[in-house]
Amino acid sequence: ALPISPFAVVGTDQEHQVNGKTVLGRKTKWGIIEVENEAHCEFANLRDLLIRSNLQDLKDITQNIHYESFRIQRLTEQNLQHRGPEQVPHRNPLGTESTD
Repeated sequence: ALPISPFAVVGTDQEHQVNGKTVLGRKTKWGIIEVENEAHCEFANLRDLLIRSNLQDLKDITQNIHYESFRIQRLTEQNLQHRGPEQVPHRNPLGTESTD
């Protein structure tokens, strides 16, 4: 089970060699804090908690907003190529009602 807050988190984008392995970590005067090592930092626990608790929301938003907006844009572009701009009705991309 994941611990309840507060989390001790260290972040970095730098890689270091530790015991022959390349790890993400932050170098301090005491040594390397490994971001993915749970004995050093709770970043992995926090990341997993946030992703698990928000994954369905991320999927829903991606499908219902981003993908649908992309699909409407592509279909509109295809209609413009085949019919011409004067024949395509203006549509509200977030709803089903025409804006004409």
